[in-house]
Formats: sequence, C-alpha cells, structure tokens
Amino acid sequence: MKKVLFSLLLMAAVCAQASIMTVPSGYKVTEITVDDNDGVYVSGFGRLSSGDFVIYNGVELYEIDGATGEYTKTLAETSPVYGSFVRVVGDKVYFGESSKGAVNVYDYATGETTLFTTLAGNYDMKVAGDDIYIIAGNTVNKVAADGTATPVITVGSASGALIFDDAGNAYYAAGEENWGAQGAKNMYKFTARQLASGNVLTEADGEIVLAAIDGPSGGDFVWDDLFYTDIVVSPSGVYNSQGKFADAGSAYPMLMYANGDGFDVLLTSYDSSWNSVYTLATVTAEVPEPGTLIALITGVAGAAFFGRRTLVK
Repeated sequence: MKKVLFSLLLMAAVCAQASIMTVPSGYKVTEITVDDNDGVYVSGFGRLSSGDFVIYNGVELYEIDGATGEYTKTLAETSPVYGSFVRVVGDKVYFGESSKGAVNVYDYATGETTLFTTLAGNYDMKVAGDDIYIIAGNTVNKVAADGTATPVITVGSASGALIFDDAGNAYYAAGEENWGAQGAKNMYKFTARQLASGNVLTEADGEIVLAAIDGPSGGDFVWDDLFYTDIVVSPSGVYNSQGKFADAGSAYPMLMYANGDGFDVLLTSYDSSWNSVYTLATVTAEVPEPGTLIALITGVAGAAFFGRRTLVK
C-alpha cells in the first residue's frame, strides 16, 4: 500500500516539475516541445483531426507529431517572414504572415498552396459557421471565399482576442499596446445580427462583458465561458470570466483555440542562451473525475486495512 501511494505521489511530483502551465484541480495539462525546424519564429499552430499539429515557422508549413512535438513532414515553403497564425478548416490549412500581409491556404487534396488574401498586419483567424474572420491591426475583417475582405469591427489600436460563441455572437478585446499596463481594456460583445448589418462596429456598438482586463493575446469559447491569454502581467497565464484560470510561469501564452475537449495554447519561453523554446499545452478536464480517483484510492486503502485480497488476480 505504501508503495502504491508513494508511486502516485512521485508521479504527481514529476508531472508538476515537467509542466510549464499550472492548472486548477479537476483539470490536466499535457505539454509537448515544438520542433521549430530552424525557422524564423513559431507563432501559429493548428490541430489536425489525427491529433497531430500543423506549425508555421516563417519559412515552412509543416506537421509535428501530437505526442512528441517532433517534425514529421513539410507541407509548404515560403520566403523568410514573420508568421502570424495557422488555422485548419476541413482539408485546408490557412496560414498568415505579418511581414508582407499574405494569408495563404494549403490544400491537402491537391498539395498546392495559393494566396487567399492580403491583409497588412494580419494576426489571427477564426471561423464562425461558414464565415472566415481575420484580425489585421485593430480591425476584424470578414473574408469571402474569393479573398475579398470587409471590415466589421474596429476596436483599440493593437490586435487582440476574437471569440465566437455557438450562436455566432462575437467577443473582441484589443491587445495592450503599452507593455505592463493593467486593466486598460474591455471585452465587447457584438451580436450576430450586428455583424450581418454591414456596418463597421466600434466600442460604442458593443456590450461590455468583461471590464478592466489586461490586453489579451488570444482567446476562445471553452466550457461555455470566455477564455483568453494574458502576457501583460507576470506571471502570465490564461484567464476566464472568473479571473485567472491557469498560470504560465515565465512563459508567454499567445494564441489559443478550443479543441472540443478543452483548449490548446502556444507558450513561448527562453533557455539560458535566450533561444526561443516553443511549447504546445493542451488543457482538458481530468479523466477520471476527481471523485472517481478518491474512491479508487479509498478502495485500495480499505482492502489493505482489512487484509482482503480482492484486488489480486
């Protein structure tokens, strides 16, 4: 019995030491170090249905193993630029870069990469229903299938977090342009009807749903709540409507996306030589549930106490 409990405690301690992100009780985090494949800068990632990820490092769009983070194959190559985002939509992968403003799309069906649209300072992309929205600068653009971009929201001056709920309502908070400024931003809700009105919406049109927050870098709708990343304060982390949800320590959490079971977030940190280290953290609700684990441990303890051998096969 002592060996069982010691093993459980040792495993918990090792996991705690290995993880960058600290999550609350009832949740678990799985982290992999991303192979940057000698790129310029890893900024965008997208999850495939297989559980593997697509990464853009500014010179190459490539896949990594979802369990190890190791490079597996190249999808497309580009001239050196600063990448911005990667989004997987069906059998297509959209990836942006902020150096020239290009948003390209790789098609798994044909193996070809084509220019989708050009938006200076593009930062992130979200999909609501069949509609594509791309943040560029301080503007959220709705982008048609032919690449035509129409501004729909303009807030603040820096790119921030764009979130959609299941009803197609948009939530947007501008990023923080003044490093270290706290509580300087609000998150606004814009209804699906407003988005379809044809008007360019501003703060005056939105409803404040989260007030006096730090400028977020990314966010998504997870577990029926608004989640967003914050690198303005130290230690940085992931927040929701109730406050700080997870601590990211000395790493910088940037873009994050819901994955059906929880969320994925890209963490950037630095080694002792100031080389960038990229980590993909996946946060999910813990399985088995905490109550189940307690019952299991109690059962083992009870069997040991009464000298029963029911657990021995």
